[in-house]
Amino acid sequence: MRNTEARPHNESTMIELSFRNLQRRKRLNTHLLHQLTHDLISRLLRLDHAVIGFQFVSSRRMAEVNWDYLQHEGPTDVITFGYEPAKKNEGAHGDIYICVEVAESQSTEFGTSWQQELIRYLVHGILHLLGFDDQQPAQRRTMKREENRLVRHLEASWDVALIQLPPILPHGRT
Repeated sequence: MRNTEARPHNESTMIELSFRNLQRRKRLNTHLLHQLTHDLISRLLRLDHAVIGFQFVSSRRMAEVNWDYLQHEGPTDVITFGYEPAKKNEGAHGDIYICVEVAESQSTEFGTSWQQELIRYLVHGILHLLGFDDQQPAQRRTMKREENRLVRHLEASWDVALIQLPPILPHGRT
């Protein structure tokens, strides 16, 4: 198990995260997502360098990305684009597309909340940026174990239900 104690501040630490909610189905607390993801990267993964953009998209947009870049039909849960050679513990650089609608449907199937699924996709995407692969059974098992470990830690530390912001009511309505 990795040491999760606080590390001394490193002058060369650079963690840049951006979050874009490009779907309309759910209002997302991007501030909380930023804090949770920073915790994941710095404390749990113990990385000093990360530049990651997260795009939360509709199933329609995810299907377009899936076809345009992977030639796969239909929406999927998460697609990761790495921008530098993936080496474990040397940083994560890329963009991660996450489909909120798929998170909703998968949560029903797996008996979780859509917020828990969203966190799982976020972790899964970052692991891909770090060089984890899930194409072969042995690699998939290794990646899944690490994904489960990280998700458990995040769910123990953060109230992931707060990822959903309440809807904005029209002016004058209570």
